[in-house]
Amino acid sequence: MRIGVMGAGAVGTYVGALLAGTYDVVLISRPDVADAINEHGIRVSGKTELFTRVEASADPAALEGCEVVILCVKAYDTAEAAGQVSEAVPMAMLVTLQNGLDNDESVKRTAPGLSSCAAVTSFGVTYLGPGHVRHAGVGDTVIGRMACSPAEASRTGDILTEGGLPMTFADNIRGHIWLKGIVNHCINPLTVIHRCRNGVLLEHEEYREHMKGLCAEAIAVVRAMELTLPTDDVLGRLVEVARLTADNRSSMLQDVDRGKRTEIDSITGHIIRSGTQHGLELSLSSFVYYEVKNLETEGVGKRGGS
Repeated sequence: MRIGVMGAGAVGTYVGALLAGTYDVVLISRPDVADAINEHGIRVSGKTELFTRVEASADPAALEGCEVVILCVKAYDTAEAAGQVSEAVPMAMLVTLQNGLDNDESVKRTAPGLSSCAAVTSFGVTYLGPGHVRHAGVGDTVIGRMACSPAEASRTGDILTEGGLPMTFADNIRGHIWLKGIVNHCINPLTVIHRCRNGVLLEHEEYREHMKGLCAEAIAVVRAMELTLPTDDVLGRLVEVARLTADNRSSMLQDVDRGKRTEIDSITGHIIRSGTQHGLELSLSSFVYYEVKNLETEGVGKRGGS
């Protein structure tokens, strides 16, 4: 079976390396990253030690023959990437494995005819360079239906599990997406503001209080939207993820350090917009949102682009 992975950042590189032991995998990435992977292969260090060779290309047409395509691009690139998948392999199953709360909307907008699932994970991976990542935190991964039947989503999860990426099927995938979004909302912006790894947030009372405050505001939004989350102890889950990924540098912090655009708009920004629609004022969320946006703008400006 041929499987495609769109995006060769931290998660895409890690997922591609895992699946390459079982399936014919192709990674779609920027030309310079594709060239480096084709020349040097992929190396995973940390909690998983692995070296493998994987085909990489900058041309989405290389997805030809793929039955499953995993989307690991940044949330702001979802619409474009989904459109490319739809054009290259319109019969493939698309799996979103991303941060952000609005990826499904983006897929529906540019690839309405594509069958799709959503997967949510809590493992932590740090990008060290083209084809080199560090597996810094363990975590579970769930998959559920979006634009497909439950049976198709379950089968896709089985395929990925057999390839070395364990997944369990979830009926309430939207609840899992929002739980992951809340965890990202409470951890990632604070790691940017305080310039720290995830676990440091648990070591300082002030940081823990900020996490609790962000969590409370997000839960208020969830209640207003009448969403059901997979756990009632959201704060407990948040602390657990921060502990399990203590050594990880959040993807948002990695983006700011590299002078790149972050996913703050698809995470905290989406929570704020949803709250506003229900008449909620999220003062702490708004504060961290603008703090990260300022740091993001400064970093992108220094780098000379996004």
